[in-house]
Amino acid sequence: MKVTISAPESWKRLMEIEVPKEEADAAYKEKLTSYTKKLALPGFRPGKVPPALVKSRFGSSIFAETVEDLIQTNFEKACKDNNIVPIAKGGISSLTGEEGTAVSFTIEAEVEPEIEIKGYEKLKIKAAPKKITDKEVQTVLEDLQERFTEFKDVERASKKGDAVSISYEKVVVDGVERTDMNSPTTPVEIGKGQIKEFDKGLTGHSANDIVEISVSFPKDFGSEQLAGKQGVFTIKVLKVSEKIVPEFDEEFLKKTGNFKTLDELKENIFKVLERQEQERHVHHRRHIEVETDPLARATAFPALACVGCIDHAHVSVPPFP
Repeated sequence: MKVTISAPESWKRLMEIEVPKEEADAAYKEKLTSYTKKLALPGFRPGKVPPALVKSRFGSSIFAETVEDLIQTNFEKACKDNNIVPIAKGGISSLTGEEGTAVSFTIEAEVEPEIEIKGYEKLKIKAAPKKITDKEVQTVLEDLQERFTEFKDVERASKKGDAVSISYEKVVVDGVERTDMNSPTTPVEIGKGQIKEFDKGLTGHSANDIVEISVSFPKDFGSEQLAGKQGVFTIKVLKVSEKIVPEFDEEFLKKTGNFKTLDELKENIFKVLERQEQERHVHHRRHIEVETDPLARATAFPALACVGCIDHAHVSVPPFP
């Protein structure tokens, strides 16, 4: 892996990462083999589909999923190797790579800037942050639980909370067939989709079902090519996966930081939230006093796009919808 890092701002790091062809090829081959072992197609027993057929029909989607994994793992490794602690999710640009070549991408990460404050001893402002509630601690705990959620393939009709892997068989937008819209590279979790028609249309279907879903895209939809338009999607359900939410057991405590008890984990969350609330309040008061307080006027504070992010930064390419 080749990494070039620049710092256009004190709070920003741009990382240009190149994953060697050999590593990309090995990762793709491993994922292709994994799908071949568990894929079931009409006329073949599970795991007996010829690799060449799997590659010809699903190779592009499997490769796209491989690239996502390579981006995540190499981003985390680059951060670790270069002592970068991101506080916000990374934005990806300049992504290039195809089967048989190296994968290159540029990723932006926000970090805590180094700020030198002088004369703070004379500052008369007293911070009075709000108290952290049990509900706030519980919210963070549930977010952690969600992060370690796993999905298990099932042979039944889909329901809310399941993850459904799909492929677009045909897409028509405002009466015109679109051949440039790629199938989602990651499963769609029913109940969390951006388009509610997809949630409804994908519910109650099993692997190999063909579903036709009509969608009215809102005018403020993220894609200008689809905003305010009517779409009809013919979709094939590839597989249904059940969401397995982890219990607050010993294994969960170990994954979240090797804590001995749930109370110890909650205490740690409380301290993190308390410290962030203290910092938030200080930043807030500093903003109020910026026009009158000489100390605030003499100190430059860079504006971050995300302040107070407590989650470890993960990079993801969101599925459509």
